[in-house]
Amino acid sequence: MTALMTELGTCLPDGGPEVTEWTAAEAVTYELVSSWLRDTVAESGTHLPDALLPVPPVAAAEFTEVARGLATQGLESGPLPEPSPGQRRLAEAMVLDEHPSAGSWTPAERRAALDWTTLIVHRFGEDGVQRLIAALGGRSATR
Repeated sequence: MTALMTELGTCLPDGGPEVTEWTAAEAVTYELVSSWLRDTVAESGTHLPDALLPVPPVAAAEFTEVARGLATQGLESGPLPEPSPGQRRLAEAMVLDEHPSAGSWTPAERRAALDWTTLIVHRFGEDGVQRLIAALGGRSATR
């Protein structure tokens, strides 16, 4: 597990959490998803593109507006649910970091987009991510 944690630490974005903050379950989840990507690449003989989320480029404000609408769908007024830090890291690694436009957003824009994306992951899981992809004009990922 130590080698895995070290490897995962090299993948963290600058300013990300220390590797020791990853729980064993988070590390296993990350490794599982990474292995799927490696297997897909190996089988197809292609390389991974810079961004894996199948959506067109979009401004941060538009992404945030769409994500906020999905994240709050069906919520009554009051405090928002509190996602876990692990869900935040997962939303960042698997959604935000894979968006083709996210690299050009300011840190404040990324934080706002990540806040709403994390709430989507917390409330709806993978189904919520698929809804976000569809709402942004992308194609649904196939299994």
